[in-house]
Amino acid sequence: MLLITISTPVYSAATVQEAAKTAIEKNPDVLAKWHEFLASGQNVNAARAGYKPTVDGTVGYQYQKQNYGFVREYEGAYARLSLTQMLYDGSRTRSEVNRFTNFQLVAYFNLLETAEIVALEAYRAYQDVLAQRKLVALAQDNLNKHFEVYRQIESSAKAGVAKLADLEQISGRVSLAQSNVITETSNLHDVTTRYLRVVGQLPADVMSEVVIADVLPDSVTQTLRQAYQGSPAYHAALRNIKAAEFAAKAEKSNFKPSVNLVGSYGYQNYSDIGLRTDENEARVGIEIKYNFYNGGRDSATLKRAYSEINLAQELRDQACLNIRQTIQISYNDSNKLFEQLPLLNQHRLSSDKVRTAYKQQFDIGQRSLLDVLDSENEYFQASRAYLAASFSLSVAKARTLAGMGTLLNTLGLTSDSWPSLTELGAEKLTVDPDTACPAINVYDSLQMHNDADNDSVKDTADYCPNTPQTDKVDARGCSIFTEKMVNFTLEIKFDHDSSVINTESMSDLADFATFLQRYPNTTTEIHGHTSAQGAVWYNNILSQQRADAVKAMLVAQFNIDEARIATKGFGSSRRLSEADTDTAHNLNRRIEAVVRAKDESPVLRDE
Repeated sequence: MLLITISTPVYSAATVQEAAKTAIEKNPDVLAKWHEFLASGQNVNAARAGYKPTVDGTVGYQYQKQNYGFVREYEGAYARLSLTQMLYDGSRTRSEVNRFTNFQLVAYFNLLETAEIVALEAYRAYQDVLAQRKLVALAQDNLNKHFEVYRQIESSAKAGVAKLADLEQISGRVSLAQSNVITETSNLHDVTTRYLRVVGQLPADVMSEVVIADVLPDSVTQTLRQAYQGSPAYHAALRNIKAAEFAAKAEKSNFKPSVNLVGSYGYQNYSDIGLRTDENEARVGIEIKYNFYNGGRDSATLKRAYSEINLAQELRDQACLNIRQTIQISYNDSNKLFEQLPLLNQHRLSSDKVRTAYKQQFDIGQRSLLDVLDSENEYFQASRAYLAASFSLSVAKARTLAGMGTLLNTLGLTSDSWPSLTELGAEKLTVDPDTACPAINVYDSLQMHNDADNDSVKDTADYCPNTPQTDKVDARGCSIFTEKMVNFTLEIKFDHDSSVINTESMSDLADFATFLQRYPNTTTEIHGHTSAQGAVWYNNILSQQRADAVKAMLVAQFNIDEARIATKGFGSSRRLSEADTDTAHNLNRRIEAVVRAKDESPVLRDE
């Protein structure tokens, strides 16, 4: 019986570790491989018996009638004990032990490989159920939103406000949303049935989220190298070659003599001529046997053994190719889905904001019903795509780990009943992937990931193609320009305790507006200041009013976009003069403008 233990804590809710554990313990394929492994161990024991002597005993009683001699008819008993000890057999026994030992290791790695596959299937089944439950909830929420709009349109139609066409339209969309719920529920039934087949029991009502840390190597080449070192399927193929090589050595022994130590002791109560007597016989000696001719059988079996070595090598190459394909696809899926997730999430969040805004605008008559329904459908599809990608990423990581032979360890699953390589008396074989199966990066040979302007931003994500190669770019692939801040002190005068701009200050304000119009990419922050006269709280309010007055004038008189202008009042906290004189007070009653402008010169990459 297989007993799988989990090194992580088990909670009341079902976990993917529990699902994988149950699947491995109950899966017929795993159990079959386990018994195959046990049987292979007995083959090793049987081969080792060749080192030990054979002891045979024979006991009999016979009646004999003959037409010659003095005694023509007699009967009697006999017994014989014989012993044979192999001294030399051309290394056949040693080769057979090594052959079956490697076959045992083949069975061992096949067991591990099957357990990895079953664990992956359990992982996938668990994630499918978890994902489909969320998709059902998402479809139900989408239906509820449609019902909400339907009730609103129905009420308006009864009141004579909404058009009957709108009611028909929302009725059709409700039917589609209901169909989506039915479809997702049917899909949930199917994945639950598959879970039952893989795990052997129904999923729990509450299923924990699955989190796999970023345990994958940094590149597909490193991943492939680790896969060749750790894949049970690949090591099974390597051990199969070893077994075939030892089988050939065993066949070579047919061309060598065999030397045995033989001994026997016999007793019979009659003689060879039928006389009643007690006869004893003991023999011991060395027996050498050599075959000179057997019709070419030994040559044929040796050639067959060599062909089986070639067969095992081809199977190893095929296993290597399969592993390389599996790892390359699953690793690429992991990377691409990881890149897609932020984009899909941004689409989902943007769609959510749009549907909320459209619904609010619809309520006040600024959006059509079609706009609202389309925005709801887009949010549903965006959420569905994001959810599917999230779970696909998790499964892709698990596929990669299973291909590397490390999924069980990652999930914390171990078996106390499974021996280790050390316990089996074997050492892990060193693998050189460059000689058997080179780790080729397929993705580098594709044209789909081009970066035409060589700015390290892929063309699919580049908002500014063909940027100069000397420019430093942002995450969108657009050139970064230097940003300068310039402080302007505007000669704008205010009377004491006033936020009204003096007439003589308009010329200075007009010059500043001209500057802003000339450089439309600039933004400015207007700072209002007061003298020390008056209370602090009052000066803070007055300084803000003065800054707002300048902004209002720039917008109203000079058509400056108000989005480019920010204001802030500092009261008397930033006085230019601490003197308590009229001159100092007039100096402190001022407006300053901080202008942020992008220089026309881009930032260079090596800066």
